[in-house]
Amino acid sequence: MKDPAKMWKYNQRDFEESALWDIYRQMYEECFEACNKPEWIIVPADQNWYKEYVVAKALRDLLKGLNMQFPGMKK
Repeated sequence: MKDPAKMWKYNQRDFEESALWDIYRQMYEECFEACNKPEWIIVPADQNWYKEYVVAKALRDLLKGLNMQFPGMKK
């Protein structure tokens, strides 16, 4: 069983970092706006089985779209 007292770690720099949150959020927004090729897939992470399904389906669809073929036999 987990010790409730150890669920949170306190760090003195947490307060300094929290003052930068608006800057971090702006940088994330700029990253997502500038990086839209390939398109993003939002993967919900609250259900492990569903998260794995979404990732596997996206990977399968991507690989199918590449239309790869086995190499032919050498003559």
